[in-house]
Amino acid sequence: MITNIQILNNIAQVISKNTIAIFCGAGVSFNSGLPLANSLRNYILKKLGINNYEIDILNNSSYPFEAFMELLENEASIEEILAIFKNGKPNTNHYLIAELAKRGFITNILTTNFDLLFETAFNNSGLKKGYHYNVFLNENDFEKINWCDNKIKLIKIHGCVSKKDELAVTMKQVATRKHCQCKLEVINKFFSKSINNNIIVLGYSCSDIFDISPQIQNLDKDKSYIYLIDHHKQSNCNENVNIIEEISMNVEKNPFTKYDGKRIKINTDTLIKCIWESLIKKPYKKIYYPQISWPYTIDKWYNKTINENTLCFKSLIIARLLYNIGQYKLSLDHFQKAINDALYFNHPKAVSSEMGNMGMALNALGDYYQARLLLEKSLSICRKMGNIQGEISQLQALGNLFRNLGDFNSAKENLLKAKVLSEQHNEKFSLGTTLGNLALVYNETGEYSMALQCSIKGLEISRDVGNKQAEGSQLCSIGNSHLLMGNVDIAYKYLMESLSVTQSIGDKQGECMVLLDLAGYYLNIFNIDKGLEYSYLSLKISEELGFKQIEGMAYYNIGSIFLSVRDKVYAIQNLEKAMSILSQICDSNHKYIDLTIVNLIKSRLL
Repeated sequence: MITNIQILNNIAQVISKNTIAIFCGAGVSFNSGLPLANSLRNYILKKLGINNYEIDILNNSSYPFEAFMELLENEASIEEILAIFKNGKPNTNHYLIAELAKRGFITNILTTNFDLLFETAFNNSGLKKGYHYNVFLNENDFEKINWCDNKIKLIKIHGCVSKKDELAVTMKQVATRKHCQCKLEVINKFFSKSINNNIIVLGYSCSDIFDISPQIQNLDKDKSYIYLIDHHKQSNCNENVNIIEEISMNVEKNPFTKYDGKRIKINTDTLIKCIWESLIKKPYKKIYYPQISWPYTIDKWYNKTINENTLCFKSLIIARLLYNIGQYKLSLDHFQKAINDALYFNHPKAVSSEMGNMGMALNALGDYYQARLLLEKSLSICRKMGNIQGEISQLQALGNLFRNLGDFNSAKENLLKAKVLSEQHNEKFSLGTTLGNLALVYNETGEYSMALQCSIKGLEISRDVGNKQAEGSQLCSIGNSHLLMGNVDIAYKYLMESLSVTQSIGDKQGECMVLLDLAGYYLNIFNIDKGLEYSYLSLKISEELGFKQIEGMAYYNIGSIFLSVRDKVYAIQNLEKAMSILSQICDSNHKYIDLTIVNLIKSRLL
């Protein structure tokens, strides 16, 4: 049985050899009076009127706090909210790190926090900015990091509240899943053994799956040894309990599964105290501050925002939040209320935007008739207003809708219009997604060379602008093209890469599609069990989240597999479910309806 003292002595010894770096998240600032991200978000959500069931769904999703803040900022000023993070005072965690840096035990500190508590602790400990330490908080700064010098480096990967404009850029990048090369290189280098042999991870929830966690996970060689501190309230130095495990054991929300290291379950205050008493030659004192009155600040911000933006602000934010995490059914009532409020208060831009968003939600749910009505109304309003970006978005959405209906000529027509507009107005982000959507249509019509051409160009653009969602979709499209052309080995490579991307960013709809294509791959190589496994995985997600067309396609896959092994009962059972779903949402001449009818006839003749 390993004791806490043995573990803590080992960590202190590693720190004393100056071979360790610190990576920390919001948890290190908890005792400074500042709110944790979830607490702040939940308080705002309750002010907006969202119910507890929907709050629980949001909390269980992987939607980042930065993306939530960016969504608010698109509709209202959030300066008062961000100002909360200028308050608070450094606690023992900040002062320990400052003292370790001052004594030369650590040089590199990477944090996701955008408060000013580390800078304050450093200054109060006698460290001077620019002389003893430098702060790096944006793309320009990241390019200038000299990993070889001995100066203390405080790297604020999500920016800093002192630079509001740059923080807004960071929030937008996280929300749109846009990855900037310099930030990615910083993460790669920080977690490489050649820069930091060992890393202590403190107060980090591993929930940054839109930007940081995927990059940590994707590092494939020269990885640092990780000590992941998993905070537990009940533990002290004298307990003789097994609180240590290999870091790779727990796969849920764990970007370190491929790293060597330990997960240490311990009260963080205990850890900090033991390290302090081992290495800092001054008396330990726990520094703790009660919560500042941030709820009062949020109340003031909310009342001001409602007065300035009308009540449609509430429904709009809730609807978009639920849509962004794939909860399309739940979003519909809120979208309708936002549209009604926007009409009442005569906000045509909000009307067109929310009609378009509701149309896309209905498209994902398979209600194509209502989706088309809303998207065409939104497109008309965008054209009257001269809203080019909105026009491109609605043309793309209509292209996808017609593809779902099997009307590939109309799909091409709308997507090619979106492509021309994107090129004319240098909308690279939109151009990348439009090319990806065109590739899906060309795959459906058997124009595989055109599909590959669009996918490869779209993938290049999406990677250039950092659009991970489009990247995952385009990798899937390339894999699907190769699968349809009979290049199964190449197809598998691209499909697995796509699955990795979609899972890492929480794109459930994209994940469902890749799983179906992987099922197709395994059927091509006559691995029936794997084909069924991936079809069932896609079915499970699509049923949970209401992706009706994908659900119907999954049932078709499963029924067709049972048909291939001459299992009449299960073949008919699953194909009838596919027919029931697809006939409700697709035209009678849709490809999958035709295929389902044919396979149902074959099954009944067994």
